[in-house]
Amino acid sequence: MKIFIRSIVIICSILVGFFANAQKGKVKKWQFSAGAEVLFPETSIRNSLNTGFGFSAEAEYDFTEHTGVTINATFGNLTAKKNVVGSPSATELSNLQIFALKPGFRYYLGNFYTTGEAGVAFLKGEIDDTRFTFTIGLGDKIAINKSSFLDVSVRHETWVGNVGFLGANGNPSVIGLRVAYCF
Repeated sequence: MKIFIRSIVIICSILVGFFANAQKGKVKKWQFSAGAEVLFPETSIRNSLNTGFGFSAEAEYDFTEHTGVTINATFGNLTAKKNVVGSPSATELSNLQIFALKPGFRYYLGNFYTTGEAGVAFLKGEIDDTRFTFTIGLGDKIAINKSSFLDVSVRHETWVGNVGFLGANGNPSVIGLRVAYCF
């Protein structure tokens, strides 16, 4: 719980700092998006978890033509593989659910962007823990009309901390592919 409270304080501090600097003739525009995600497990969890699916909601505040801050809430589910080597029984492995809350920064070159986020992830299932998480990614906003876009992005997300099951070591991570409607 201490990690969660500290993360919320850090998130609020970062957002207040960015908004305080976003004055004098700069672009001030809120955008919201909601979309579906495909999650591909990497590193130490790919041997025991299958490709998963999820959804996310994101708010973005553009304070210049090329920069913005984001807050992203993501839910994902990775299903357990059957008959994993090292598992005494296929029923012992469970799915992994992830809920992550991450503020971030985005830099644009036209509609193409690069993004970085950091925050807190609540893991439930095979790993039952609260972890610091960070994400780097690339994306493109494809115009549908003047006020809405299709946001297509790919990201690498890592949850800091040892996996701790089936002898796996290292920080668990996923590659996420997101397709969202941005308005």
